[in-house]
Amino acid sequence: MTSLTEYIKKDLGLPSLASENDESKSNPSSLCSMCSYSFIRNVAHVMVTNATAIEELLACLTRAIEGLTKHVQEQDVEIVRLIS
Repeated sequence: MTSLTEYIKKDLGLPSLASENDESKSNPSSLCSMCSYSFIRNVAHVMVTNATAIEELLACLTRAIEGLTKHVQEQDVEIVRLIS
């Protein structure tokens, strides 16, 4: 299992800063452009992930409301039966 830090580094796609042959050390603007591209890509990824989470939450809430509605209807039938 990878650690959260490893996952974030992999997901961001950031270059390794430990490498001696890293172009970003000699050219800081290349690191900035890579980071800004990665940032935009990950913002979109998070937006889609959040949309999925919201859709799942909405589906779960819908099922809960349907279950509660069924329970209330059953209770109404029971009340009518007891009153009659």
